[in-house]
Amino acid sequence: MARPRFRERFRRPTGDSGMVTAEAVMVLPVLFLLLALLIATLAVVNAKMKAVDASREAARLAARGESTASAVAAGRRLGPQHAAVVLRDRSHWVEAIVTAEVKLFHSLPGLTVTASTLAEREEP
Repeated sequence: MARPRFRERFRRPTGDSGMVTAEAVMVLPVLFLLLALLIATLAVVNAKMKAVDASREAARLAARGESTASAVAAGRRLGPQHAAVVLRDRSHWVEAIVTAEVKLFHSLPGLTVTASTLAEREEP
């Protein structure tokens, strides 16, 4: 009985030729979509955290008796890009509302992120 040659023993079967490439072509778009969704989610969470910090700081400054302009400026500085900061008086309370639009992709509409904080006025 003759021994098969080395090349003949370890030769790949020819029936599955190119299957890995075909599977990769099917899976890669799904992976890119998941990556894009992950990045978009991180952008929204980051904007929300900035809006919460900005509303907290603006409400705190207004409750301490700082001017409305300085409280709004601090809220805009700490908030997401193009954030709108609104201060409302509520007798013994001050409410700061920060709203911003987060653009995820240029062709899609953005998401609106809002945060509000109530702070009790400090007595002088």
